[in-house]
Amino acid sequence: MRLSLSALLLSTALATGFGAGALTLLTPAVQAQEAAVQAGEVDVDGLLKLLPPDAKATYGSKSYDALTGITTIRDLKIAEAGHEDQSFLAVSEIGLRGVDMAAFKYVFDFAAYGATPDATFKQLFGDILVKGVSLTVRGQTVAGVEEIAFGGVQMKQLQFKPPGAQLGAMSDKEGFQFLGALLDSAITGEIKVTNFTTEDRGNRASIKTLVFGGINRGQFGPSSIDTFESQADGLVSKIASAKSDGADFTKGLPWLLKGEMPPVGPDALMYFGASSVDGLSYEMNGAKLTIANYTVEPINFYWLVPSTFKLSLNDIYYTPSATDGTSAQKDLAELGLDHLDLDLGVEWQFDGNGGSASLKELRIAESQLFDATLSFDLTGINLAQLVDPATAQGALMGVGLTGAQLFVKNNGGFDKFLTLAAREQNTTPDAIKQQALDQLTQIEGGMPQADGTVKPLSERVKSIVAAFKAFINSPGTLTIKVQPASPITAATGMGALFDPMTGADALGITVESTPQ
Repeated sequence: MRLSLSALLLSTALATGFGAGALTLLTPAVQAQEAAVQAGEVDVDGLLKLLPPDAKATYGSKSYDALTGITTIRDLKIAEAGHEDQSFLAVSEIGLRGVDMAAFKYVFDFAAYGATPDATFKQLFGDILVKGVSLTVRGQTVAGVEEIAFGGVQMKQLQFKPPGAQLGAMSDKEGFQFLGALLDSAITGEIKVTNFTTEDRGNRASIKTLVFGGINRGQFGPSSIDTFESQADGLVSKIASAKSDGADFTKGLPWLLKGEMPPVGPDALMYFGASSVDGLSYEMNGAKLTIANYTVEPINFYWLVPSTFKLSLNDIYYTPSATDGTSAQKDLAELGLDHLDLDLGVEWQFDGNGGSASLKELRIAESQLFDATLSFDLTGINLAQLVDPATAQGALMGVGLTGAQLFVKNNGGFDKFLTLAAREQNTTPDAIKQQALDQLTQIEGGMPQADGTVKPLSERVKSIVAAFKAFINSPGTLTIKVQPASPITAATGMGALFDPMTGADALGITVESTPQ
């Protein structure tokens, strides 16, 4: 890759303010380290000459303030040659400081590298302030930005350089190595976008404020968004606000640079900070889904596996379309509902050193139907063997269940589903309930065996049957617990499950019912 390509990328970045931001566009970043700003007026005309031949650039005026070191360009226009009035990018004002073309050549002219890439960081450019951006395509204004502020970029030579000029021709391994080299080599400032809008062929989007923190060699800092709205192909999406505390991939960079999978070990190779979203909504064809807020607590890792994960979604409100006769609307109507009102929660813990994991909570709460919470504990987890294809199957067979619990609370859903079943069978809810009770009563008489005899129920199974009958008679809460005397694995537990009574004892199943 020669300077011409890097210079083209630079000139486009300077013209739009987006190019440098592309380094941080996908992930929030930490504040970049400060560096001395390269003094001197930016060679604007030299930069614009680096644009491709089919682009024509003009500007109204330029000026340089020696006190601040800022070069200001006003009324910049970059147009498609031959269609200058139909397709063009217009910028009312750009303030540039510290652009160093020699630094760009130092980083991106891979052929000029020495035997060992230099680890000295150089400033490619300082801060950029862009005001009044608009993009016109085929005579229609399709995008605009009120202001973009970017804190600049420092880079060192890449520890892995592409084997050829065509980046798309790299192998998967080389692609990971190049990504690792870019992350390892980049220190960037924050980028802030104010009042972004886009509209084309009926699709439109807008963002009031968008902030991406800087990158510091694999560390990504806080980001936030304020008032996002989008309409595309009939789907209307909105976010009132969102934020993220950033992430840290620095411990994984050496392995990316090698293009190798890191060995399993206790070091956390990734970290994601807390994040949250408020006022999320989707609307399409009359159906609407809103989520008041959702939060994700900081995600810690053991190797590449989350050791802690906690997600909470609150006040999920779904209303199907009442006019187009969708299956969702029909299904809810059959239950006597016109909407769903949900809360969801997930909490996970993993102990890589101890070889155990726990789903502390998988919670689904629907205020008109049921609250349900599932939890379980696992042991015998050998992560190194599980991620190795040669040993994965055997390691999976050794994972043991030490306990589990399912809790169900009736919020009116039992009667609703009973009514629905009765309607489908052309009978009454009481008849359906009695049919279930009769089947359980029949089981109380014993379990038929293959030789024609009837085996009496164990005390454990009797209590399970009694609990289910109690719940049917008065559906309040139902708690099902699994507490085996020793961990149940796929290898040790399959045989016991063929016999319900043997399986119930082997798994240590108990069922408790409390009346409504």
